[in-house]
Amino acid sequence: VERPFIVNTGRIRDQWHTMTRTGVSDRLFQHRSLPFVELHALDAAEYQIEEGQLVELENDFGTYRGLARVTAGEARRQVFVPIHWSLQFASAATANSLIRPVTDPVSGQPESKHGTASLKKIGIATWVRLVVPHKIAANVLATLDTLCEFRATTPDGAGFTYELALQASGHNLISELKNLTGVTQVVSFKDTT
Repeated sequence: VERPFIVNTGRIRDQWHTMTRTGVSDRLFQHRSLPFVELHALDAAEYQIEEGQLVELENDFGTYRGLARVTAGEARRQVFVPIHWSLQFASAATANSLIRPVTDPVSGQPESKHGTASLKKIGIATWVRLVVPHKIAANVLATLDTLCEFRATTPDGAGFTYELALQASGHNLISELKNLTGVTQVVSFKDTT
């Protein structure tokens, strides 16, 4: 499989490592609340990717999914992904899943910075925003992740917000969410724009 993109990983302004401490602060998520893939505008045009679309990077080691951030600041055929999201905060946005497991023979320090991958957009039919007053248990998240193409978790001051993306209609997901989370009141809407 061809992997035409160089993957660069790194930090973003308001997060540190895998959000073990910063991930509990809703204020720090105001800068970048969801995992992303930053790519050059000409690469986005070539792959018919628009700002905010769900995209996937893939190689022999794993996959990374995030929202496209189209910019002229990224070099052609290179993408940037942040290192901060773990399975606790997103279903498929662990940057290290794309990086060869190479470590320095003396220090044991992982390379963890650079890889190569293919890029594609993921067609999403339904986005669901689930807002709950408590954190959803890890076993429920694992089940939820099997139902969705993408999940991202952010604290919002009064609880947690879960952004969910599905390739199919979300009608069955609402009842499944009630069963999984114990949420009894659901407000749903359909964007027809």
